[in-house]
Amino acid sequence: MKKLILHLFLVLFFFISCTKNETSVVDDEKVKILDKKFEQELLDLKIDSDKTLNGLASKSDLEKVKAIRIYGDIEDITGIEYFVNLDSLTFEIIGKQNNLKSLNLSKNINLSYLNISYNFNLTSLNLLNNINLKELSIWSMSSLANLNILNCKNLKIINCSGSGLTELNVRNCLLLTDLNCVGTSISQLDLSKNLNLNRLLCYSNRVKEICVANLSQPTSNWNICGGIGCKSEIIYKVCQ
Repeated sequence: MKKLILHLFLVLFFFISCTKNETSVVDDEKVKILDKKFEQELLDLKIDSDKTLNGLASKSDLEKVKAIRIYGDIEDITGIEYFVNLDSLTFEIIGKQNNLKSLNLSKNINLSYLNISYNFNLTSLNLLNNINLKELSIWSMSSLANLNILNCKNLKIINCSGSGLTELNVRNCLLLTDLNCVGTSISQLDLSKNLNLNRLLCYSNRVKEICVANLSQPTSNWNICGGIGCKSEIIYKVCQ
């Protein structure tokens, strides 16, 4: 009798274990998409192959995506971390209200182009692991006060015009060629390490002086006053 009970117990345990494993496998293959509007975008772009608005997307479908353009009114972009091969992301909100507050792209390490302009309510942007990022556009993101791009050493183009940034550290961006920081709250700008910087737009902000490696560093494409023949109060200061 004891042997029979033990045998039944082992069979039951084995059945439960198998059931759990099968469930885990299913979970591993599916990704939760919490925002219905985000999932609808994936359906419209024919990325979500199950063709059903059910809060789930195939992990393998997301891993295949190299570039994506999103224009919908989205509040939660959970699932973007599974776009591990994503090279280009455009997430602009033009003429629509967007309540997205934070965006973590640290898992999207292959990202080289990012345009998330006009996300007015975004206060947090995580780019800590995006070492391959080459172009960044954050136009008119008035709620974004802080941005850490210290690890984005391959950045060549930064457009943060009209953003809420109060400071911008580009000392590690040695490949930077193009910077637009018009109409921000930035008060200091150190470009002494950015010897490849060819084009600069820097006016209508709080900057009073710009640190440079030498006084010959600024090119004719550096615009610090806004118009032809205008005079700027910004001065160049040689910094080490």
